[in-house]
Amino acid sequence: MLSCTAKLPSLALAIDKRWLVINASDMILDISANQDKTLCMLSFLPNTSSFWVLGQHLYKDYYVVHDPDNFVMSFAPTEERKK
Repeated sequence: MLSCTAKLPSLALAIDKRWLVINASDMILDISANQDKTLCMLSFLPNTSSFWVLGQHLYKDYYVVHDPDNFVMSFAPTEERKK
């Protein structure tokens, strides 16, 4: 568990020569029953695989297109991300 007011740095990932940024505020999830920020957790989970699973915290501010036939994911920032 994590304090809902924890101060975390943003996380930048270099993917195919482009930087994708996960805002610190998107990495903390409120899991309290009343959504009152009394219980939070970090949105990353342990993984023993040789790959990362990117999910909600990255997708939040990007439009994401999956092309499984060509093994490609495309990202474009939302208007919120551009601010």
